[in-house]
Amino acid sequence: MSRLDDIGSADGWRCWLCDEPVDPTMSVNDPRGPSLDTRITKAKAKAKGAPPERLAHRSCNTGKGATAPEISWPDHLFVVDPAPIIASTGRLERKGGREVMARCPDQADADAAAAWLVDRLSRLHPGWAVTTEIDATAHWPAVRAAAVCHGSQFPDPDTLGRLTDQEHRRLWGCDRYYRAYSLVNGGRAVERDLFEGVG
Repeated sequence: MSRLDDIGSADGWRCWLCDEPVDPTMSVNDPRGPSLDTRITKAKAKAKGAPPERLAHRSCNTGKGATAPEISWPDHLFVVDPAPIIASTGRLERKGGREVMARCPDQADADAAAAWLVDRLSRLHPGWAVTTEIDATAHWPAVRAAAVCHGSQFPDPDTLGRLTDQEHRRLWGCDRYYRAYSLVNGGRAVERDLFEGVG
């Protein structure tokens, strides 16, 4: 196999910049054809050494030119002060820790943004075990009420009734997500059915 085939297969034949499928049979001279790209410009590559190559549409690659790449947040998400994704993940690679990626006006918007971000980062950094954290402190009473409706699913349903408001606030005030490999939908969507794919 050629280097393009190797990298294309590793990236699942999906453009690392626009996140859309890349047709491996299309001509490399076609704007939607496959090409190899790097996460940094040629000038930075000379100073830092050759970075890992990624699969990109030729038009996405050519369009990046001499400027640093960036991944756009989708228009359907309602996010405030969204962080630049490439720069933020670059800091995480160098320093570790955590990054505030965006603020959302309500829980539903935060859930949608978290699901998209975890899914997107799982392909941007395939080796990462990505987690996403949502600050739901302002909405913890609604989250608690929803949990109480499913109290029979707790080992001890009376446990929730014994907690103080401060303990409930700590328990329901922050949602955390962990990205796990899925054979159900290839990691392209959040699973809603616990038994989906079980035959």
